[in-house]
Amino acid sequence: MKLYSYEKVWKVEKKIYSLGNIHLPVPIKPMELLYYAAVLGIVLLLDSMIPVLQPVPWIIKYLVVPFLLVRFLQKKKFDGKPPQKFLIDYLRYLGNRGRQLESFRFTAHKPKERIRLRWDCGFRN
Repeated sequence: MKLYSYEKVWKVEKKIYSLGNIHLPVPIKPMELLYYAAVLGIVLLLDSMIPVLQPVPWIIKYLVVPFLLVRFLQKKKFDGKPPQKFLIDYLRYLGNRGRQLESFRFTAHKPKERIRLRWDCGFRN
């Protein structure tokens, strides 16, 4: 095993080995458990709202679909962030969209005036 940096040596992964007295066959990460609970809640909600999903076998509905979605969410990055952080930031953006001060302001444009852009941050002496 090659170590290219010491970061992996000091970073300890958190894993759950048992739930109460039930020992799990494979250790799972806490985020996997949280994702599974969230996806299972969404599946239960959709199952109660959409009657077309009633004939689907329970093993597919409650085990296979949430498992595949959890695997997808673990590998997918939205805007370079994990899905839960992206969702929190997006909700924060939606909440502050009308209240934030914008860096641009509108001015009256005169048709005969030329628009000039000035960029003073790239000077070299």
